[in-house]
Amino acid sequence: MMNDKTKLSQADSQLFRQAVQDVTPLPQSNKVELKPLKKLRRKRQQSFDNGSSHTLDSTMGHGQQDILGPNDILCFARSGLCQQQKRRLSTGDYPIDACLDLHAKRYHHAQTLLARFLSHQRHRNCVLIIHGKGNRNGQGSMIKSLVNAELKINPNVLAFHSAQAYDGGTGAVYVLLKSADRPK
Repeated sequence: MMNDKTKLSQADSQLFRQAVQDVTPLPQSNKVELKPLKKLRRKRQQSFDNGSSHTLDSTMGHGQQDILGPNDILCFARSGLCQQQKRRLSTGDYPIDACLDLHAKRYHHAQTLLARFLSHQRHRNCVLIIHGKGNRNGQGSMIKSLVNAELKINPNVLAFHSAQAYDGGTGAVYVLLKSADRPK
């Protein structure tokens, strides 16, 4: 990439002109005006603990939950799930039927979105939830911790495991769901 201070040599300039000599400019009607992007102003995520401990009190009344770190791996399976299913989930072998992106969401908004998303996945097999790694405020991964706690208590969740790097790594989780069409 060139900056303003970089000058092309005479030979490079001539070589460029030769390379583009057969190029015709686009008609004026096909040009798109590019405008600079506005910088987004993000409000700082409020802290959900008093700073003295690294636990959060879930507002759904499920008690205290540990705050997870950005690189902690999420892994959970209900009893009765076979090893092959657990392995397929952890390696990302299930096709992803739906995706929910929660990263950069506020805690209570993420909690509402997660509950709504899970309640509408009745005919899905595997979903991906992107929670992000968090830890921007130095207090741990709040959304990741929320997702971990809520998935464990949701009766429609059979298992979950942190995603492979190509799907988000420890910033996302594969979730294997009970299906209405699948035998119990």
